Amino acid sequence: MFDLIRGLKDDASCHALCNAPVILLSVLTIAAIFTPLSHRVQLLIDRRFFRRKYDAQQVLAAFAQIARDETDMDKLAASLVNVIETTIQPETVSVWLKPTENRKER
Repeated sequence: MFDLIRGLKDDASCHALCNAPVILLSVLTIAAIFTPLSHRVQLLIDRRFFRRKYDAQQVLAAFAQIARDETDMDKLAASLVNVIETTIQPETVSVWLKPTENRKER
């Protein structure tokens, strides 16, 4: 194969084939440089907007445990609001529940 590359070095069609190792090395170098840089930038953005890292599966599993065991709708709604406030951190959260005969409209 190297004989083929050496034979094609003078040919214009060899340009990409002959430079493949150089291209690969440069792409890997750029990735090695910019991956840590992108992580630092993401940390700065997270810190700027007061975001906390959380594992969505853990949060959902904890809320599923509460939802499975809780029978009081007010406590369940308060728990849902708490989960949303701690993970997403919106300015406001509201839960709308359809009034039933047992629940009086507030």
